[in-house]
This record gives sequence, C-alpha cells and structure tokens, in this order.
Amino acid sequence: MNCTPNVTITPQLVLSPGAGDGGSQESGGGGGGGGNGGLWVTSLLGATLMIMCAMGVAGNTYTLIITRSAALRRTGSMYVYIVNLALADLLYLSTIPFVVCTYFAHDWLFGEAGCRILLSLDLLTMHASVFILVAMSLERYRAVARPFSAHRSSSRRRKLMAGIIWGVAFVLTLPMMVMIRLRVGKPTAAGLVKRICFPTWTPEAFKAYITVLFLTSVLVPGLVIVGLYVGLARRYWAVQASLGALSGFIVYYLLYAYSLFTLQALMMNSEL
Repeated sequence: MNCTPNVTITPQLVLSPGAGDGGSQESGGGGGGGGNGGLWVTSLLGATLMIMCAMGVAGNTYTLIITRSAALRRTGSMYVYIVNLALADLLYLSTIPFVVCTYFAHDWLFGEAGCRILLSLDLLTMHASVFILVAMSLERYRAVARPFSAHRSSSRRRKLMAGIIWGVAFVLTLPMMVMIRLRVGKPTAAGLVKRICFPTWTPEAFKAYITVLFLTSVLVPGLVIVGLYVGLARRYWAVQASLGALSGFIVYYLLYAYSLFTLQALMMNSEL
C-alpha cells in the first residue's frame, strides 16, 4: 500500500507565504531563525521521504525478483496480484523525488505535463493498490469457501482481473488528469514567480469528485474487505464447532466401545 504522505496534491505547499523567500523579508534575527528552522524541517522531511523511497523500492524490487520463480507461478494463486501490487507501489514511489524537490524549491518546476502526470499517478496507484487488495481478499475467501472452484481459476483470469483493475483506476483518475492546470502566480517583491498545480473545476464539482474518490478508495473497498473477512471468521468458527462436535462423538464412541468390550469380557468370564 502507498504509505508515503501525499504532498504533491496540496497547492498550499508552494503558495505558503512563509515558503522560500518569506523568511528573508522578516526584519531582524527572527527571520533568519525562522528560515533556518524551516530549512531544518524541510531537510528532515526530505531525508525521511528519501529513506522511505529507498526502502520501498528495495522491498518491492525484491518482491518482483521472488515472484519470477517458476515454482511460485505454478503453485501460487496470488502471484499475479502480488506483482501488480509491487508495480503500483514502485510507480508511486517514483514520484517521491519530485515531491522532495518541490519541498526544497518551494515551487513547481516540472511544467503542466508534470502536474497532470505526477498528481494523477498518486490517485492511479492508490486505487490500483486498494482494488488489488480487494481482489486478494476475494481470492482468499474463495479458497476457503469454494476450494475446488478457486483451484480451477486460471492465471489468465487473474491477469484479466488485474487489467480491469488498472483500467477502472485509470478511469477514476482521468478527471484529475484532465482538469489540473499549471498556474503562474504574481511576482513577489523579490521578483520570484511561484507556480502551482491547480484544479480548474468549481468547488461543487471538486467536492463531488472527492466524494467519489472517498467512496471508491476507502468506504466501499473497506466494507467489502471487512465483509469477506467476517465471512472467513464465521466459516472458521463453524469448522471449529464441527470439529469439537466430531471430537466429542469420537470420545463418546470410544468410551461406549470400551464399556461394551469390558461387559462382554466379564460375561464370558462368568460363564467359564
């Protein structure tokens, strides 16, 4: 899952009055101290993000190497989803250097194409990761509830499902890709020009889009996953109850057989 903070989509990052040259406009030593403090925080955040990026790239690359095993492909039912989940994470992690650069520059340096691509990648990989987790949960449920049907499922069907997941994620991302624009701000007193990625739709349309994103990436997938695991838990407890009843029957049968054998032995001894 994408666990890195989403900072590229917040225009306030480059519009903040205290960003960049704001500290230098303050009088006295307070401005310099604020600038040094801001630089320290920015450096710490940038280093943290880059460490997370390096660890994420290493872990997901290792996952892709492991899943290339032919034995795993033949026996594992999840490898298609695991590969796509790792690819989604790597695609998301590729945006982190641009985020760090934006933090240090206090400006957007990658043009309108960068706005459309980089900000859309965040939504694309988020939806793809969530939908893949739902598909994996459904696969686990089918493996328990309908093991023979799950065993007959082919790798081709899973690849088709992964393709559908990426397609749906792209469709949900398309409005952001179309409506985002690069806006150039007014020059500051120091002559600096701030550029931001800014959505051009109305506030009502933006709220509606955010609501759709919340439903498709958080609420509905969360309810589906919870429902599937509740179903698995119910089946588990039902199996445990059945095993408990079966164990009780076996113990009862053994005691009955032992008593019957002992009674027959006593009767035979009395006749002798």
